[in-house]
Amino acid sequence: MYRRFGYVLGEANCLWGLGVLARKCGDTEAARHFYEKAGPLFRQVSDAPGEGNCFWAFGELAREDADPAAALRSYNEALKLYRRVQSSLGEANALLGLGELAHDRGDTGAARKHYMKARSLFHHVGEVRGEAGCLRGLAVLALERGDDAEANAYNAQAALFERTGDADGQG
Repeated sequence: MYRRFGYVLGEANCLWGLGVLARKCGDTEAARHFYEKAGPLFRQVSDAPGEGNCFWAFGELAREDADPAAALRSYNEALKLYRRVQSSLGEANALLGLGELAHDRGDTGAARKHYMKARSLFHHVGEVRGEAGCLRGLAVLALERGDDAEANAYNAQAALFERTGDADGQG
């Protein structure tokens, strides 16, 4: 319908949503296809957050596919778009992705820096689940360097997961 009426933003949002659903169903190829279709449409209507979301999703898919170079490019592109429009939540998500990617690569200094900045942004916008994810990442980093006291402190703060209903995070 959106295509027929020329409502590009509506079409882009539908394609994005189909990508999200495909990813949740485990069909990463279909998800990638829908994000690839949505991104240029978001760009066409100057919707930087929508385009940023596509790049963030590409980063997530690349990280899952063990392609750190592609993930890094995608997260950085998303970060640039989110910062341009001052989307704190988008920026926080991109930074969390960069933190997880840095941790995957063994760059604990960069991981910590990204987790700390993302945590601050998540806290600022009231996104409890994202903040708790950062706390979990910081706890893992502390455990890996043998700082049990710091890890326990972050884990205690990560009890925020209880407010999200996220059973995996609580575990």
